[in-house]
Amino acid sequence: MIEIHYEGDFSFSSTSSIIFSKFYIKIETSSFPCKDWTDMPFAVLRMWCESLISNVINMNSNNFELYFMDGPFLIECKRNKDQILMDFINNRNGRKVEYRYSISTKELIKIISEVSKRLIWLAEKRNFGETRDVVELKKLVKLLV
Repeated sequence: MIEIHYEGDFSFSSTSSIIFSKFYIKIETSSFPCKDWTDMPFAVLRMWCESLISNVINMNSNNFELYFMDGPFLIECKRNKDQILMDFINNRNGRKVEYRYSISTKELIKIISEVSKRLIWLAEKRNFGETRDVVELKKLVKLLV
């Protein structure tokens, strides 16, 4: 099972409207990129939603990537019918597959959609305002379900 983890104790820059938090994927007993990874969860989820809509829902491609904003980490995805094979890649010192995981298309969409909705709710609760990433993520989540 995979889970997307984040900390609700966001760091928010009002000058740049960027929201930072610990943000990583738990793959069974491991974490990717790592348990202490800090990134921009709204921007990352926005990109992941865009990729799912384009490549899975609209069926533009069977192969696509899900990127983290900071660092050389990504998830290479290969869709085969209703399954997605995910290779968790560390490109820090050459391409290294750290984990491989297979998930149903529906389950991956559900996980990303649910985490996005929770983060949007938290951003609204904390009055971060209408940042570009939050506004775009709201629109994209509606297209996923």
